[in-house]
Amino acid sequence: MRGYFLLTFAPRQARLADLWIDSQDPADWRALIQCAVSRALQHPDAAEIIAWAGEPALSQRLLECGFHVRGAQPVMLAVRGGWKPPAALHVQMLDTDAAYLHRGLPDLSL
Repeated sequence: MRGYFLLTFAPRQARLADLWIDSQDPADWRALIQCAVSRALQHPDAAEIIAWAGEPALSQRLLECGFHVRGAQPVMLAVRGGWKPPAALHVQMLDTDAAYLHRGLPDLSL
């Protein structure tokens, strides 16, 4: 096994809650995303598929697979001492409750 993806579902949405592959090759990342999309499309109520990306490389792979940017939010870190955060953080919906939250409305928003 080289990678994984986790889909969650809310009303009318499939959410790519987490994904990872043991590769730096963009083609491998695109294949993983396309596999997740293919699986999400099998859900009868999913009208859209959404994902989060914390790293520029993942953002680019999602764009290459047909995803569109809907919004952006900064990731804030509380830093003590001399620790320097990495340039890119692997932040996914699964790191919060966003993979599961919904308002029960058909407006396709978190």
